[in-house]
Amino acid sequence: MGRLGICALVGGLVGAIVGFLFSAVQSHFGNAPVSAAECLQLAGLFGLFAWLFVLVLVGSWLGYGFRAVAVPTLVTAAATTLAVVFALNRLRVPDWGALLGLVIGLLVGWLLCRLCQSWTDPRPRVIEK
Repeated sequence: MGRLGICALVGGLVGAIVGFLFSAVQSHFGNAPVSAAECLQLAGLFGLFAWLFVLVLVGSWLGYGFRAVAVPTLVTAAATTLAVVFALNRLRVPDWGALLGLVIGLLVGWLLCRLCQSWTDPRPRVIEK
């Protein structure tokens, strides 16, 4: 997992937390479908909680510093949370929420890592024919 990068690992952690919390809500309410407005509200609440957890974990315990990781982890947490909540609402599989959240989070985080690397890579791109 170390080869995925910190963005993917943060995405996986956020996805697992949000997937667990959303699946708990789904199980409590009998796996009923949730409207898009309710999904956004739940995503905001769960995403904020997961972001704060990741911010403390990565910023403090791992020593990266809060200022250095606040915005990147917020972007990763927001994108991952929206993807996980809407996917789990569509699939309606509360028993698999945390695992699917982990997988979705790893994918979203990995994609964000790749996107960020392509924007910040100092090497010039050479297009070969």
